[in-house]
Amino acid sequence: MKKYFQLQVVKDNPFRVINISLMLFFILMLGFIWHNFKLSSFASLGLFTYFYYQNMSIRVLMKRLSLIGISLSLSFMLGICSHYVSWSSPLLVGGIACISRFVLRLYAIHKPGALFFAMLSAMGATIQIPLAQLPISMAYVLFGVFLAILIACVTKCLDKRPEQSVQSLPFLQRFYRDPLVIVDAIFYGGALFLSVYISHALPFQNPYWVTLACASVLVAEHLEAAKERHIQYLLGTIIGLGVSTILSFLTLSIFQMIMLITLLYGLAQYFVICNYTVANIFINPVALLLSMLLKGSALFPLIEYRFLNIFIGSLIGLATAWIMSVGLSHYINVLKKTHPYI
Repeated sequence: MKKYFQLQVVKDNPFRVINISLMLFFILMLGFIWHNFKLSSFASLGLFTYFYYQNMSIRVLMKRLSLIGISLSLSFMLGICSHYVSWSSPLLVGGIACISRFVLRLYAIHKPGALFFAMLSAMGATIQIPLAQLPISMAYVLFGVFLAILIACVTKCLDKRPEQSVQSLPFLQRFYRDPLVIVDAIFYGGALFLSVYISHALPFQNPYWVTLACASVLVAEHLEAAKERHIQYLLGTIIGLGVSTILSFLTLSIFQMIMLITLLYGLAQYFVICNYTVANIFINPVALLLSMLLKGSALFPLIEYRFLNIFIGSLIGLATAWIMSVGLSHYINVLKKTHPYI
């Protein structure tokens, strides 16, 4: 049990956590001052672009984050549009997950990888807004993307670590170097298709939490890592929901809630690269408090729904990792026996 709480020593840029926390605080305060938490809700989604920050040349970084930010926004918009044709949501999310996993794996963008593409498309599929309001909603998301790229520039300027080298290889050369990329992408897309299908059939609030949990487990690069991540996710969720229950007894003003969310969010970002269990202790209260603040949801029902959604989603992710690992191992063993000279 102790190993699930052991912190890894990682050389990180301290301004990474400070900058993203300040930007979330800024977005929430904009919604508070302008009495428009819809702005905060959608703009905060654009901030996920910042999670793809890597210490590389500023030109390559800006190009990469711009493409990722636009792609995340498009995934979210397609998710919203799929709500009008309800049967298409699982297909759309599965397709976006498959394509994003394929491309990001080829370009070695492993963490967070396709996680936020799947999450935003699944989240969009649960949001019902009039088509006339879609342009302004997407403008809010793109505003968040712009802020994410802006703080990435600031973080880069303050980053004193050696730059990472980026291989400049043609797409086809990357494709032929990774023979399993198609199989991996299909398994990933299929798992998230199933997670959306199941979550929409269950009477739970925020069903995209099932998809998020599934995608989070599948961030792991092999079966043993997926098992460990599954346990870390559940342990962190249980403790985090306990913290959320305690916080529910506090009477907080909107400003105090914004301050608390910013603090917990900063702690979550600090620990996410050190220990996934500890990070989830803070991620869960943040998710619930944001849902309360931005949507006016009641906290106690959300605590129950979040646990059930995460439990189901993480099981789907773990089962997919197991099937893929066993299936590929069997295929390779049979291939070696039948074609010993390959």
